[in-house]
Amino acid sequence: MIENPESEHYKNLNSFKGREKMERFFTSILNRFSIKGKLRLGFILISLLTFALGYTGYVGMIKVKYATQYQARLTELTYLVLNLVHEEETLFTNYKASSQDRVNKIIQELLNKETKGKGLSLVEKFYYYTALMPKEIKMGTESIWQYMKDLILKITSMNQLLKKRWERDGAVDQVRAKGIALRNALAKTNLQNTTLELRLLETQCTEKPKPKLINKILDQLEEIKKNLKKNPKNMGILQALNQYEERLKALKEIDSNVVYIYGRFKQLLSTIQRESREGIASANALVAQAVSLVFWETTFILLIALLASLGTSWGITKNITAPMHKIVSAIKRAKEGDFSQDIELPTRKDEMGVLATWFSELLDLLRTHVGFIIEKSGEIIQSRIFWSSNTSQPSNPLTMAKETVETLVKINKYKTLIEGDLEKREIYRHLSLALEREFEVEDYFLLEMNESENRLEPVAGPSVDRYSLDVLIQPSLCRAKRTGEVVDSLEFPEICRHANLMEGEFHICLPVLMGGEVKGVLRINGKKEEKEKILQQLPYIAKYMETTAPVVYASKLLEITREQSLRDGLTGLYNRRFLEGYLDKQAQFAQRKGFTMGFLMIDIDHFKKINDTYGHKAGDLILQQVARIIERSVRSSDVVIRYGGEEFLVILPEVTTKSSAQVAEKIRKTVETSSFKIEGEKEIKITVSVGVAELPTHSDHPWQTIKFADVALYHAKQAGRNRVMVFSPDMWREEEEEGESEPA
Repeated sequence: MIENPESEHYKNLNSFKGREKMERFFTSILNRFSIKGKLRLGFILISLLTFALGYTGYVGMIKVKYATQYQARLTELTYLVLNLVHEEETLFTNYKASSQDRVNKIIQELLNKETKGKGLSLVEKFYYYTALMPKEIKMGTESIWQYMKDLILKITSMNQLLKKRWERDGAVDQVRAKGIALRNALAKTNLQNTTLELRLLETQCTEKPKPKLINKILDQLEEIKKNLKKNPKNMGILQALNQYEERLKALKEIDSNVVYIYGRFKQLLSTIQRESREGIASANALVAQAVSLVFWETTFILLIALLASLGTSWGITKNITAPMHKIVSAIKRAKEGDFSQDIELPTRKDEMGVLATWFSELLDLLRTHVGFIIEKSGEIIQSRIFWSSNTSQPSNPLTMAKETVETLVKINKYKTLIEGDLEKREIYRHLSLALEREFEVEDYFLLEMNESENRLEPVAGPSVDRYSLDVLIQPSLCRAKRTGEVVDSLEFPEICRHANLMEGEFHICLPVLMGGEVKGVLRINGKKEEKEKILQQLPYIAKYMETTAPVVYASKLLEITREQSLRDGLTGLYNRRFLEGYLDKQAQFAQRKGFTMGFLMIDIDHFKKINDTYGHKAGDLILQQVARIIERSVRSSDVVIRYGGEEFLVILPEVTTKSSAQVAEKIRKTVETSSFKIEGEKEIKITVSVGVAELPTHSDHPWQTIKFADVALYHAKQAGRNRVMVFSPDMWREEEEEGESEPA
């Protein structure tokens, strides 16, 4: 069936084709212009349209402007008047001086004309722009202006009325001056209490008008006068009293007038306030009427101008933004790592066409060079960091490079942080925070090699109980420690028999290299569903460990150096430098807790003879063997110090009273029954003498207690050596009396 060409369908189709032809026509014209030219054309069209349609509303907008300015100015001045009235009322109530200058300034504000423009006052300007407004509005503004003039006259009258009140200030000053003179005179009499009462009453009546209070003062003055007349010597005081009485009477007369003035003043204030509010209400009504006359006309004109401007802007914007969408789409794909697409706009000869060509060339450059960037990023990651073969790398190589750079920046900041740490535990604490916060690792622990005891020790992490005790005691059982390679139970589930894993778990062990050797192991445990996340983070975790290791190694070397400075090189015992830093703190702790500290001063008998007979090498061997005997004879919490030469000091931090002597006897007896090798198989016998003192039994001061132990040692040698002597006060008295030196 053939449709009628006059049907509605054909009419709509023809209409659509017509609009399409028109759109192509305008597009072809716009394409001949550059973007700058299109913007200029649009600006000119919009400017002409806005000017032509907006000029009609210009006069109306000016009317609204000056009407609202007039309203605001009138309101402002009226409130100035109200504020002035309120301030005057406050000043009057408190009987303080008013400001004539402030009143004159308000009057001048109301009357002055503007110096700019046509030299018209605001009201006259309002008249000028209300030529098209109803007659009632112009007449209304004139009546408001007349009201303002009347208001000025009322304010002037109010200010004149206030002048009468100002006369009171002078009278008050005179009363106060005469009152001071009278009180000074009365101070020499027996009327001091009356003087204080007069001063209080005077203060009350001078602050505010109180005629009745003045009468009370005058009555008291009469009583005082009667008492003073009894003594002829009071004539001078009576003269001062009469002068004071005269000034009070003058003040009483003024205050009576002020009370009357205050009544009139309050009435005038009430009138001004009422008329001011009525004036504001009248002005608001007139201005609202004037504004409403021009509002709808101006709004309609501006709406037409706005619609025309939007239409012009839409046409030009569409011509510019259409190719921009293609470019943005290409940029988005490039951001995701796809540089394969090209942008072609052969019909565009403007800046958009040039931009599309340049962007295509940029994509070519990216395709050429970004591969090199990605390759180098991969080298940074994989050459410097352990990387598991199971690790899935990010799909977007630029994202991978970005993450690598960000992580390296964080690692650099982390390195700066831990290099400032003084102790290993602080370094490990910051490492734990990094693992938990940066990588959200929850199940891990770090083991460190204890070289002196040849075992692994836990130093960080919440999950150390997951490791086998056999591995801690025998580090060679740990594959990562033994081989220096990453151990991954994902690749080889049965690789470690000591992992203690639960069902569905895996572990990864990273060896920690220090000084070219494996000095520790970081173990991370995880569930198999966390595999992808942990493997992606593993290279960066390893980099953190690589950064931490040299700092920890340096800290360990520093600890070794510090420890060596506190140890005797021959015997390995603590030296006197250690004692200086240890003794006072330990003594304070013992005194605070109420503990008894024991001090044993031990000396090898006839040690000089051993050196002379067998040589210094034999003497050194004897010192070493005696040191070992003493260490084995005391608790691990006790401290053994080589005090100097052949003398040893033993500190027992917590003992029962008199038990120190038992420990000393144990050491003496062990030395006596032991044989000491001096060269080859040759052995000799030696003995030691021991002096004992206790804190606080013998002294409250630790260094004094050591001195007492030394005195007891001296008496042990005097008594025949190879014995234990406990300090007593008699020994110290003998020491002071004799002042003899210790026998060899």
